[in-house]
Amino acid sequence: MPVDLFFLQETHLADHSQAKTWEKEWGGQCAWSPGSNRSAGIAVLVHPNSAATLVDHKSDLAGRVVTVSINFHGHRFQLLGQLKGTIKHNAFAWLLALLKYQKKCNLFYE
Repeated sequence: MPVDLFFLQETHLADHSQAKTWEKEWGGQCAWSPGSNRSAGIAVLVHPNSAATLVDHKSDLAGRVVTVSINFHGHRFQLLGQLKGTIKHNAFAWLLALLKYQKKCNLFYE
C-alpha cells in the first residue's frame, strides 16, 4: 500500500529557510512548523507521486503543531500533526493551548 503523507516530529529546523533545503531534496509538497535547532519542529510531507495536493497549512505553538488542508481524489481533508513535548510539560496546559490553536485556525465545524 503506497504512503501519501508523512508526519515528522522533532525536525529541529529553526526556520523556513532550512526547510527549503529539505523540500528540494524531497521533491514533493511540505508544510512546516519550525522549532529550534535543539528541539521541536514538526512537518507534513506529501509524497511526490501522490494524488494528494497540499492546499493550505497553518502552524503555531513554537514548532509543536501543524495543520494541513489536503485535496485527495476530489475530497478535502484537514489534518493536524502535533508534538506534545516531554513529561515535564503540564498536559492540561498543553490541551488548553491546543484548543486555542484549533479555534484560531477555525478547525471546528458545526
